[in-house]
Amino acid sequence: MVTGMLDAAIAYAARGWPVFPLSPDGKIPFSKEHACAAPLHQHGFKDASTDPETIRAWWTEHPLSNIGIATGARSRITVLDVDVKPWEDKAGDTTLAALLEQHGTLPATPSQRTWSGGRQYVFAYGVGVRNSAGKLGDNLDTRGEGGYIVAPPSRVSENGRRGEYAWDLFAGPDDLPLAPLPPWLLTLLAPETTNGHPAPAAPVDDAIPDGQRNPTLTSLAGTMRRRGMQPPEIAAALLEVNRRRCQPPLPDAEVQAIAASVGRYTLPSVELNAGNLNLAEITAEAWRAFAAANAPPLTFLMGGLLVRLEPDDAGPPVIRPVTPDRLRHSLARCATWYMPTKKARVDALPPLHVVHDMLAQPAPPVPVLDRLVEAPVFTRGGTLHQVPGYHADGRIFYAPAPGLTVPPVPTPVTAAHVAQAVELLLWNLLGDFPFVENADGVHALAGLLLLFGRECIDGPTPLHLVEKPTPGTGATFLAEAMTLPAIGRSPGGMTEGRDEDEWRKRLTAKLLTSPAAVNIDNLRRRLDSAALSSAITATIWEDRLLGQSEQARIPVRCLWIATGNNPALSDEITRRTIRIRLDSKTERPWLRTTFQHPDLRAWMTARRGDLIQAALILWQAWFDAGQPLAKTPLGMFDHWAKILGGVFEVARVPGFLGNLDTFYEDSDADGAAWRQFVDAWWTLLGEKDVSATDLWGLFKPPITSTMSPLDVDLGLGDGSERSQTTRLGKQLSAMRDRQFGAYRIDKGPVSRGIQKWRLITAKTDGPRQ
Repeated sequence: MVTGMLDAAIAYAARGWPVFPLSPDGKIPFSKEHACAAPLHQHGFKDASTDPETIRAWWTEHPLSNIGIATGARSRITVLDVDVKPWEDKAGDTTLAALLEQHGTLPATPSQRTWSGGRQYVFAYGVGVRNSAGKLGDNLDTRGEGGYIVAPPSRVSENGRRGEYAWDLFAGPDDLPLAPLPPWLLTLLAPETTNGHPAPAAPVDDAIPDGQRNPTLTSLAGTMRRRGMQPPEIAAALLEVNRRRCQPPLPDAEVQAIAASVGRYTLPSVELNAGNLNLAEITAEAWRAFAAANAPPLTFLMGGLLVRLEPDDAGPPVIRPVTPDRLRHSLARCATWYMPTKKARVDALPPLHVVHDMLAQPAPPVPVLDRLVEAPVFTRGGTLHQVPGYHADGRIFYAPAPGLTVPPVPTPVTAAHVAQAVELLLWNLLGDFPFVENADGVHALAGLLLLFGRECIDGPTPLHLVEKPTPGTGATFLAEAMTLPAIGRSPGGMTEGRDEDEWRKRLTAKLLTSPAAVNIDNLRRRLDSAALSSAITATIWEDRLLGQSEQARIPVRCLWIATGNNPALSDEITRRTIRIRLDSKTERPWLRTTFQHPDLRAWMTARRGDLIQAALILWQAWFDAGQPLAKTPLGMFDHWAKILGGVFEVARVPGFLGNLDTFYEDSDADGAAWRQFVDAWWTLLGEKDVSATDLWGLFKPPITSTMSPLDVDLGLGDGSERSQTTRLGKQLSAMRDRQFGAYRIDKGPVSRGIQKWRLITAKTDGPRQ
């Protein structure tokens, strides 16, 4: 039986790291360690092996066993262990931060997140460095000679808390070479004699003798180059190895020459014939090489398009389309391309015809991506995705910010946990915002929670409109508070489009980035867009890419937000919206000073992990309660309303959707204008069949001695009478069978080529002929 644990254990062994099985659950009689770190065998890490058959036998017998890796000379690794357990007040990250401020940064090296939220940095072997506990400071340990670490994807459940080990994004052993321990850290870890002075250096048990120095360093340099290291990085690492292991050390210039020579070459393990003109065959071979290199995956199929995740200095990975140039870049690094000649093989470039054929593949062998997230999220079945990387079942990529620590969700979730979560989110986080009604605050919390359970909801979700009467009331800041727990920063703003074409282009460009939230900030004109209306109610957004003939089908999984000062909405937007109204009831709300958190942004950032945990607790409580559905219907957003309503019912938070009637009445400018128009129509013309020209007369003085011309805006424009009459006819067609109060607009007969219209009252309404 091959399992994920077995595959991972064999992969570590292939890297030269001896592994051994740890208990998947429960205590081992001879171990005093907690469950996840308890060896299954009496000799523990001393039995660690790199033999595939031995490893296969272990994990065939115990397929769910966690993975231990022996540290020290056997694996050639030393580990810096940053212990973080908020519930035990262990904060090794604080200790490390103080050390780094004093001594400088750590070099880039593979690192993993531990089950409790700590971090372990894996360095190249430091001779003489042994296990230590607290030598560097509180909750800052080392794993060296005589030690071991727990390795991903190991899982642990301890005292009601659970978690997983996972390599940091773009910082796994396949992403980064092992960096040497920085000199300042080696100095701090040096053993001491009884008089407090550093002891003499330990004998070098892995010395490289004269005669083997050049070939050994060249071999090491080749390994580093295959891992993607550049010549300066290779030189730095070789100089450290030369200083510590070569007896005697080579001159620095000779070591640097080795690094420069090897650094000119890239030696992928796959070799492909660029002269193969069997396009189907060579393309299939190229895809196999590409797919092998895309593990773990960073290239995906999204919206029918090939995309890849790329690191970004300013935040999370960014999604970029795989262009021919980007694909060729990847192919040049996942295979060695050659051209056969009569005398010898010569190096070649990946052929462009292969590149274009790969991009034309209708179903490329890459995983499908629906959503990029920056915090743990739940899937439909209640699985919590909290391990960084790709999750195939939810088609989600989780890319947390470096250093993000989320306390585990308690098991089981109790009523006290739920109450504390509600207190933290609704009253601490959102308590400083001047909501008009209780429902306004609950709707803001609904937007925050949506980001952690979007996969649980079939169908679309509504626009969350944050409106207020005066600038400076905090609408944009509230949008940030709703999204910061999930993404760690402001969602940014998207301005309104000037016309439908611009709306469509902006929405397509935004949705292609898989945003957690789309925030239409600071509305200045009436919000009326067919493209936006369509996007809000879509689960898949279809549009042609700018400047291309490709049609993208993009999953819509975002939170929709808009902000503005008493914004006017079209009827189509109104019925796709829930309201969050703010009113500080002061002339200059930006001058307010009475806040429970004077610097709310700093407080949110510092407490982000706790805010995420609180949101997850409310979702977990709903799952534990059997996923009850509320009875409140909301048309096209019915599933969203029932699920979020259910979450709030379990959390005992009242007010969800409690302001809809008031909002619709206040926002339905179109409906109000048409009701006034229909009332005047009935008063003056009754049930008669009338034309658009007759009805346009209602806007013209004089009408009667007691009635003034109508002063309502039906969107007829400022053109001539003919232009306005034509527009009114089109509006009447759009309003056919629409009910306004006691009257319904009905299509009458055509007389002399002119369409007639009439009103039907509730009394006279009957079957249509």
